[in-house]
Amino acid sequence: MNCLVITGHYGSGKTELALHQAMIWHKDNHHNLCLCDVDVINPYFRAREQKQWLEEQGIHLVAPSEELMHADLPIISPEVLAKLKDLNSSVILDAGGDHDGATAIGQFSESIKARSHEFWFVANLNRPQVSTKEKIMEMIDRIERKARLRITGLIHNTHLAGGDFPVEELISHERVVREVAAEKNIPLVGTMVERKVYDKWDPEKKNNIKDLIIFSRKLTAPWHSV
Repeated sequence: MNCLVITGHYGSGKTELALHQAMIWHKDNHHNLCLCDVDVINPYFRAREQKQWLEEQGIHLVAPSEELMHADLPIISPEVLAKLKDLNSSVILDAGGDHDGATAIGQFSESIKARSHEFWFVANLNRPQVSTKEKIMEMIDRIERKARLRITGLIHNTHLAGGDFPVEELISHERVVREVAAEKNIPLVGTMVERKVYDKWDPEKKNNIKDLIIFSRKLTAPWHSV
């Protein structure tokens, strides 16, 4: 795989996953690695906010130009298509998960299909739009139709934007995502949990969680920085 598309409803944690996966690929010496910010929604977090940090790690960020960096307009850099067509590059696309976000991915669907790719959906059941099995499945169906791509993997990411929560909540939510995985026949790739939250949990309980993706938060909600 040298092309990964990550989608999910706003607040799912997909941008954190995109940043985390970019670092993994960087350490694995993926060639010509770039992270493309194609999130056209008005989100709290954008990969483009981490431009300087990414460049310091040797990861090229593809995003709108500096003067449009903070625009809430549906702007996608033409460089995205160029990177997708360059089969010697490794590309991660951080995409929005609503109608507009999935449609934005749809314009690149043929170029993505031409590559060895995965399309991951991130589910945070603390978001009301994806708080149940049925809602998650409906969201997946809508995204697949608009993006013209099949979801190939599920990521479970219960979180409270950096706040603490009990391990029992993560375990119960993981069970729901596993039910979705079984019904949709989509693999559950893993469960994300922030390192500082994970370290506070009882070892016996957290050891029961399979396929953990433990990460250190790069993004901060604006209300935490005021």
